[in-house]
Amino acid sequence: LLACSMLLASSSTVFAGEGEATLNLGTGVMVFDSERNLDNGTIGSVGLEYGLTENVAAEISYLQTSPDLDNGDGHVDVREIRLDGLYYFLSEGRWLPYAAIGAGTGKFAYDAGSFTENQVNLGGGVRVIANEMLSFRVDLRGIHGDEDSDTDTELTVGMSWTVGDGNEVGTNRTKTLKTVRQTADVKTNKER
Repeated sequence: LLACSMLLASSSTVFAGEGEATLNLGTGVMVFDSERNLDNGTIGSVGLEYGLTENVAAEISYLQTSPDLDNGDGHVDVREIRLDGLYYFLSEGRWLPYAAIGAGTGKFAYDAGSFTENQVNLGGGVRVIANEMLSFRVDLRGIHGDEDSDTDTELTVGMSWTVGDGNEVGTNRTKTLKTVRQTADVKTNKER
């Protein structure tokens, strides 16, 4: 924790955007709709995010959990895969809040059988930038399934690694905030 705090305090970079790929690893909790008769489950997730523009990204992700049945008689293996669109409200800074919307499928495998449902999700979160490559993310989603019209809630926290050169927009976003501000001040002074 101390090392992470020092890393965050020593860096003033911004998150890379267009043309950058980000590997997102996370863990968290899935709170299932009461109609599913499942306990809350611990999630493991992995996602690959790609910056389409300075503020827009696409992410394909996979998550897995194995909650117990409410009656305590067994468990269910839940696997979800989805494609999401993310909109970052800010294109630079240490804290980058975003909104997310997406669709995918969820497979619920019980001892007695299984079913697959189509799902849509809506939510958002915040990415906290540590340096040009490393960031942390908190994500909250509502996930609606079409099988029985159930809505589950997912909360994940995780670490992310960004790679790639991107284009001029992505390159500009990885400059330090101080450098970006100085450039803006120089332009203002030259115009006078």
